[in-house]
Amino acid sequence: MTTSRQRSGSSLAHRPGAPWEALTEITRLISRSLAVKDVAAAICEGVTALLGVMGAAVLRRDQASADLVVVAASGELRALEAGYIFPAGTSVVGASVRDGKAIATADLFHDPRFVFTPGLRARIERLGYRAGLALPLIADEKVIGAIGIVDATGRVFSDDDVKIASAFADHAAVALLNAELFDRERRARAEAEATTRMLAEREAQLRQSRKMEALGQLASGVAHELRNPLTVIDARLQLLERQLAAGSVDVPALGKQLASLQEAAGRMTRIVQGLSAYSRPSKTQPVPLNVRDLLTSASELVAHAAGVRSVSLELDAPADLPAVLADRSEMMQVLVNLATNGIEAMGPGGRLVLRGRVEPAATGTPGSAPAVVIEVEDSGPGIAEDTLATIWEPFYTTKAEGTGLGLSIVRGLVRKQPGASISVESARGKGTTFALRMPSTTA
Repeated sequence: MTTSRQRSGSSLAHRPGAPWEALTEITRLISRSLAVKDVAAAICEGVTALLGVMGAAVLRRDQASADLVVVAASGELRALEAGYIFPAGTSVVGASVRDGKAIATADLFHDPRFVFTPGLRARIERLGYRAGLALPLIADEKVIGAIGIVDATGRVFSDDDVKIASAFADHAAVALLNAELFDRERRARAEAEATTRMLAEREAQLRQSRKMEALGQLASGVAHELRNPLTVIDARLQLLERQLAAGSVDVPALGKQLASLQEAAGRMTRIVQGLSAYSRPSKTQPVPLNVRDLLTSASELVAHAAGVRSVSLELDAPADLPAVLADRSEMMQVLVNLATNGIEAMGPGGRLVLRGRVEPAATGTPGSAPAVVIEVEDSGPGIAEDTLATIWEPFYTTKAEGTGLGLSIVRGLVRKQPGASISVESARGKGTTFALRMPSTTA
């Protein structure tokens, strides 16, 4: 007796051109997606409609265990949830993968070619199918999975059915492989992005930790620097108090005293502002900066450290230097770090210069602006030529107690400033100069 399903499969196979038109359309739909589950679902739905069967499933071959894992299913096989495992070599799909060819059967349980685990046999009995057709998915000469097609007992899959399904499997294998490669690349990219974010967070933590460590070292020097203007203010106020009590205030002299007070107060304000800018955790926020003011603030923060080592500190920056676009907190950290390194590299009699100058615009480059060059120059022992290239590497240090993070962080901070770069020139016995180049701005 011929069943309705036998007639359904046969009529589809014998309608001239119909299966191949359907195959072309399904293949086109598959090619639109690069998501593994979407491609597998399209394959299942396409096969089910093309052959008029109870259902279909796409299974991925685990390369380590050779088990077949359900990726997607259609029709009655939707009861096989994604991730369900067909142990290697079991059922018609396992035999198809093992033999590397299409295999059809009218009754799974009465065909001696197939074996089943008790759990798998019970699952098939509950689903109620018996006829099966399985085709290996082969891409790049490697079996990557299988398509399992099922129908009711008695369905006989014809040679045309197998031919149509095999042609579809060839296209499906390539689509599935591309989807898996895309999925693998997407996961790798996501992992790389997560790693990049983690490294950025770690770098920020290290940068802040380094900043706080240096801030503690600067604190005693800042206290000393504040003590001097406070002493001036106290002495001037006592003098004014005595003059007021005696009724002998000299107006011209009073003007000089007030100017002295203003100068001392201004110095204190700059020191406090510089310390605040240095310690502030910041997201890079470039603003126009006065380069001379920046260098003055940095010099005042390291003045005490220079004095302790008997190192002379010089500021060489014209008042009319063009502004630069940069983050003040990060630039303070760069300059204080470089200056502190220079001071620690020198003994008594050493000389540290904080310099600002203009470098003319490049000739022959329309629209190019002059660059502002900020230099930190020391008269220390210098750096050997063969180690100059390694000083920027994380954890490189010549200090007994150093972490080696300083210059690595400095370069990272400089790169965050618009158009900025940093270079170094050094020679044994002639000192070292770090140069920051930044585009000038008229804003």
